[in-house]
Amino acid sequence: GDLVLNGKLFGALDVPSINLTGIVTATELDINGNANISGVSTFQNNVHLLDSDRLQIGGSAGTVDGIELYHDGSHSYIQDSGTGELRLRTNVFNLQNAAGDETLIGATENDSVALYFNNSQKLVTTNTGAIVTGILTATGLDVADKITHTGNTDTTIRFPGNDILTVELSGTEHLRVDTTATRITDKLAHTGDPDTMIRFPAANTVSVET
Repeated sequence: GDLVLNGKLFGALDVPSINLTGIVTATELDINGNANISGVSTFQNNVHLLDSDRLQIGGSAGTVDGIELYHDGSHSYIQDSGTGELRLRTNVFNLQNAAGDETLIGATENDSVALYFNNSQKLVTTNTGAIVTGILTATGLDVADKITHTGNTDTTIRFPGNDILTVELSGTEHLRVDTTATRITDKLAHTGDPDTMIRFPAANTVSVET
């Protein structure tokens, strides 16, 4: 029949049902069925779940409404099927490869988030946007105001209005393109021969210099 025990249990025991209050000390515990434990369970060394056995957190007895951790023999899974979001909370987040010698994703509270390729940082967020190291390939680019040369904020390609593009050097506009014309501030020079040029010195005036 059932065994009801208040206190400590030592040794081997084979019964269909046990109701224990107190401490269970065993070198090996084999439970075939369900274990309903109230209180704190402390494990030393490892807890080993075999392939396709799942650590299930959340929900009521017999019903999973939360998160599951398991390995199916081929892949490992963190599966959230419960109500709400899956939230990871930490001040510093570092996603690494299986060997632990490469960073894949890094994130720091109140600071940057970084993406890596082969342990080399390629994209990192900043307080003003993001920095990309290397080549960025995109099917489209939506720019609100301007494209600025790194290290030289006076060299820009601007989009000051609809259907308007300008090129600025040293903070001064040198080229403007809109739906009516392409406008040059001063001159067109021959590549390799800066003394050969077409100039626009004044309104309604064109000169050719060689």
